[in-house]
Amino acid sequence: MSLSFLDRQTTFALACAVLGLSVLGARPSAAADSYFVPGLEAGLEYHTNVGLRSGTGPFTQEEDGGGYIAEVWALAGMRSPRAYFEVLPRIRFQEYPDHDELQDFSQFMAIRGRYDSPRSYVALTGDYLREDEFNAQLSDAQYDDFDPDNPVVDETGRVVLLDTTRTRVQLRPEFAYQLNRTISAGIRGLYQTVGFDSEVDFDRDDYSYAYAVGFLGWRSGPRSKLEVGPYVARYETDDNLNRTDSTGVAVGFDYQWSPTWTASVTGQIESTEVNRIDLLDTETSTNWGLMVETRREGQISDWRFSLGRTFNPSDSGTRTELDQIRAQYNRNLTQRWRFTGAIRAYQARSQGGNFRGNDRDYLRGDLGIEWRWRQTWSLRGEYSYIEQKYENDGQTRSDNMLQLKIRYEGLRPAR
Repeated sequence: MSLSFLDRQTTFALACAVLGLSVLGARPSAAADSYFVPGLEAGLEYHTNVGLRSGTGPFTQEEDGGGYIAEVWALAGMRSPRAYFEVLPRIRFQEYPDHDELQDFSQFMAIRGRYDSPRSYVALTGDYLREDEFNAQLSDAQYDDFDPDNPVVDETGRVVLLDTTRTRVQLRPEFAYQLNRTISAGIRGLYQTVGFDSEVDFDRDDYSYAYAVGFLGWRSGPRSKLEVGPYVARYETDDNLNRTDSTGVAVGFDYQWSPTWTASVTGQIESTEVNRIDLLDTETSTNWGLMVETRREGQISDWRFSLGRTFNPSDSGTRTELDQIRAQYNRNLTQRWRFTGAIRAYQARSQGGNFRGNDRDYLRGDLGIEWRWRQTWSLRGEYSYIEQKYENDGQTRSDNMLQLKIRYEGLRPAR
C-alpha cells in the first residue's frame, strides 16, 4: 500500500472528522464562543554536535553548528457548554548556513475536539507533521502544550543530515456511552501512517499502525474510575517485510486527589506475533506494560510525571517496547519570570529478534527561563542536553543545544 494512497485515506478521514465535530459543536451555537490566537517566534540555535553523530568514520565526525529558526502559528477554536473544537496550523522555517541539505520549511497541523451529550461523548485528537529528519527523529523532553497526552513515541534517534522529509498523520477517536449512573461503555483507537521522501537510499521504513480498545468503565465515586477491556493492534511496513499483530487486555484506574491534582495507572498484557515476511519467520511472545502518571496544576506552579512501559510503532521497521521516565516542572518565579525544567529517559527495545540493531538508550534534559516584558511578548533562553547509545555499537552520542528566542502570542480565551 503506497503512502500516497494512505495520505488520501487519512486526509479524507481527517476532513470528515473536522466536519463532523464542527457540526456537532455548532448545535449549541447560541452559547458558543469562537476565538483566533496568532503567534510567532524567532531566534538562534546552536549545537555542539549537529546531527548527534558518533565521532567515528569519515561521514560521522562530530561537528558544531548553528542557525536561525522562526515559527508562525494560529490557534482557532470554538467553545460552548457542551462542545469545543480547536485547530492549530503551524509553519517552521530554519536556516543552517553550513547545512544546505536541511529542509527550510516544515508544516504542522493539530486538531482536538469533543462533544458531550447527557449520556455520551465523542472526541477526536489528531495531527499532521511534515518535517526534515534532523528535527523529526529526536524525542522532546517537554510535554506538548496542545496534545500532552499523545501516547506515541515513534522516533528512531538516527538523525541524518540529508535532504529527507518525514510525513506523519495521526488520528485518535474516542466514544463512550453512560449505561447507568456508575457503568459506561466505549471504544477508543489510534490510526497512524508515516512515510519518507528522500533523494538517497537510507534505512527508514514507511509504515501504518492501528490500535483499538473496547472498554467498560465503573465509577465508585466522584473521584475514581476503573476501566477494563480487550484491544487489538497491527503494525505493518509498506514493503510488507514486517507485520506485527497484537491482542491483549488493558486496565486503567484514574483518581482525582483534588480539583488540581490527578493520578492514573494503566496496565496491559498482550500476545504479540511478529511476522518477518522476507525471512519467512514468525516470532510469538507475551508482553506486559504498566504506566503510572500524575499531574498537578496550580496558580504559581504545575508539574507532570510519568513512569512505565508502553508499546509503540517505530520508523525502524518494528514495534518497540519503551521503558520510560518523564517529568516536567513549570513555575512562575515572579509576574514576569517563569522557569521550566524537563527530563526524559527511556530504553527502546524491538519486538522481534531481527531488529535488535535499533535498540537504544535515550536521555534528554531541558532547562529554560522566560522573561515576559509585555502581556503578549516574551524572551526565552533554553539549554538542552541530549544523549543516546545504541546497543549494537555501545557508543555514546551527545549534544548540547542552546536557544534564544523572542516570542509573541495573542491572548487566549479564559477556560
